[in-house]
Amino acid sequence: MPRHKNSTQSLNVNWKRTVIWMIALIILGVFLTILLSPNSGLLKTVPTGFKDIFRLIIVLVIGALVTTFFERHIFRLSVDRLGSQSATSIRYAARLMIYIIIALSALGAVGVGLTSVVFGGAFLTVIIGLAGQTMFSNLIAGIWIIVFHPFQVGEFITFITWQYPVLMPSFPHESLKPMYTGYVKDINLMYTLIETQEGYPQVIPNGILVQAAIENRSSTVMHTARIRFDVSYDVEAAVLIDRLRERLQPSLAHSWVVTPQVMVADLYPTSYSVLIKVQTDERDDDVRSAVLMEASKVLASLKVHSLS
Repeated sequence: MPRHKNSTQSLNVNWKRTVIWMIALIILGVFLTILLSPNSGLLKTVPTGFKDIFRLIIVLVIGALVTTFFERHIFRLSVDRLGSQSATSIRYAARLMIYIIIALSALGAVGVGLTSVVFGGAFLTVIIGLAGQTMFSNLIAGIWIIVFHPFQVGEFITFITWQYPVLMPSFPHESLKPMYTGYVKDINLMYTLIETQEGYPQVIPNGILVQAAIENRSSTVMHTARIRFDVSYDVEAAVLIDRLRERLQPSLAHSWVVTPQVMVADLYPTSYSVLIKVQTDERDDDVRSAVLMEASKVLASLKVHSLS
């Protein structure tokens, strides 16, 4: 109850700050309208050649203030009120509209007619041509992510993409997928912010995520964890596999409910590779640690037995 009360008080304080900011912006807009009047305002004394530049600077400054206001106040309130999924869509649409308005206002400030910009064939031609460029492809990809929801803010995902390759292992094991894993923190116009398992923020262009294979690990519970390690020929493979199957039986000490699959995966000149597949709902790192701990005990007992 106290926690709910504190959150309500915090929300009320944020709303008060938001109202104050909105009133301040309205007053600033009225003041600048009077100040920049071409007949009686500040622009009356500015040379004709510099009026467009002066208006452009003013528009960009006001646009930066409005953007900062929305980022710090309105967007935070939308998360508190609507939840992460709806808030992400609203934030994206609001950001897109704000930047479009700023761009059109900047063009109008330098004397470009808004009607010809919006409805002219040249405008559509430019947009279609620029859509293939990196910046606009990320923008369009962001719209695709918001509309089709391959993942949402707060979900734990893994994406696989050829643009960010990983180094191959130095030993002849299976090839590794170029996977990157983390929690989705934000989806903006150009990038998606992902917090990695190590806690570092990772900024990925939306265009890359649209082309990537995405594993949404928040939507599935049970999955297969693969653990592979090499064993010397000093330990007999059949004996090791039988002991591992006995040791890895489902119990209170293990998170899996089905006996893991244990098999020989490959042979090398001096060793062989053991592959263990576990059906579990825990993180792969935790399962790998538990399995390797049990395997180390089995290997230690077999080596002691062979020495005796």
